[in-house]
Amino acid sequence: AALSRDDLEEPMEEVLAGHNLVRSESEVAKRYQSLYENAMKHFNAVKEVNKFSRHDWRGFFSKTFEVFSELWQYLGLNMESLQRSGLLQAQRTADVASKIGQMFYHTYVLSSDVEYLHQAYWFYTAVQDRGFMDSSRETYQQSSHILLLRLRYLARFISVTLLLGRSRVLSELVEKLEKQASAYQTLYPGSHDSSDWSNTAVEARSMLEALELVQVPSREVLLEHRLPVALGYVRPHGSLSLDEAVLVSCTHKQVCLTVAVADGVTVTEGSGVRVGMGVRFSQLSLDMVRMVYTLELQAADQHLPRHKHPDAAGLPPQIPKLDRKAVRNPKKCLLHRPSVPELLAELSMIMKDNSPNSITLLYFSCNSTSSFDQSDSLTPEKQRNASGRSTDGLSLRSSSGVPAALEDNLYPSDLVTYTRRPMLLIVDSDHASSFQTVKSPFHQPFVSLLAASRLPDDFSDYQLNGRLLTLFLACPLTAFCHVCNLVDVTESLWQAADEVM
Repeated sequence: AALSRDDLEEPMEEVLAGHNLVRSESEVAKRYQSLYENAMKHFNAVKEVNKFSRHDWRGFFSKTFEVFSELWQYLGLNMESLQRSGLLQAQRTADVASKIGQMFYHTYVLSSDVEYLHQAYWFYTAVQDRGFMDSSRETYQQSSHILLLRLRYLARFISVTLLLGRSRVLSELVEKLEKQASAYQTLYPGSHDSSDWSNTAVEARSMLEALELVQVPSREVLLEHRLPVALGYVRPHGSLSLDEAVLVSCTHKQVCLTVAVADGVTVTEGSGVRVGMGVRFSQLSLDMVRMVYTLELQAADQHLPRHKHPDAAGLPPQIPKLDRKAVRNPKKCLLHRPSVPELLAELSMIMKDNSPNSITLLYFSCNSTSSFDQSDSLTPEKQRNASGRSTDGLSLRSSSGVPAALEDNLYPSDLVTYTRRPMLLIVDSDHASSFQTVKSPFHQPFVSLLAASRLPDDFSDYQLNGRLLTLFLACPLTAFCHVCNLVDVTESLWQAADEVM
């Protein structure tokens, strides 16, 4: 039978439309893949930014934010097309959002602006709320890669939530990490890292319990004391200001967290040894976390809006630019078990860059060299005669019950040259009194705050939950309750006591 012209045109139009759609989706897929690879290249480059590039990092991060912003907008505009092509799956979107969260987290670390920490928290929350990491998806039970992606996401989310002090959310995340780590170990028992993730889950629980020394009903935040911005001060022209803080930790008599699970922009750990020296999560010791709380003002807009209704693509909003005026918190360098040259190099860079009116806070939470039996090494008398130094210093790289090598011990005389600039020295150690000898021969302001050399026997086990001087600096009321064995405190009593403090 003969076919009319109309019979031929309609199928032809459908074929051409389908061809154009395929070609359009192919172009979208190629463009997306190019943007994605470019974003990953910039992200990997940012992770390698030298920690001594104190003034150059912002340009690298701004460019990377621009690249991710372009990728994020493209995702929003072409979500359906990419999903039809099979190129975009939920875990890929989650990976992009997770890396944006990491970028905000790293920006917070470098700038000390708590607002970026809240932005990281928002992006990680968006991943969770939209089910991009939903463990009920069938693929999560089949792929070790996806299980590991979820484990890393939870670990990073816990790091951010920990620093924000949100205990309720932190407890929920730790529980999820425990379940995922257990599932990973069950499905892949022979994997070389399955036991590491199980240990991470156990130690994350230990970190949470160590921070919740005092239970106050109806409080959804940890008892941390970031001061509100309203209580910040305006520095008169020409006066001193605290601009830099170097926090050093190496204490083996604390709850132990041995696995570093976040990207290595946060902390420098000497030699990369992972054997646990105190509570560490994402290479943060418990004492470090408390000092971070102490040194930062809270962001003015700490309660970011939670968008219950996502946009058409189900994505968070556009990435904000990296040009906001930051809350002025001191820049922090966090060093876990550094070598002595690493520490002195950091102090030298600070001295070179800082103005004469800038104060550097140098904090140590370490065991003293006299905490170990050095009978097989040089005697104290020989140490003094050979080096001209005090017989007692700080052991920066000791492990549990094992002293560090002599070259990894820091002595009071090592710090004298750095008193050419104003300095506040805090030493939370069992023999901190040896640092009483540190003076500034350069007539610069110098203040030292040293822990008591001895504690009553009843307080010998209190160091397991962090050192007492650090706890009193971070939250005096929590410290008072802790040493008085007060665990449960009513909210009204806590508020009344807090007003007195």
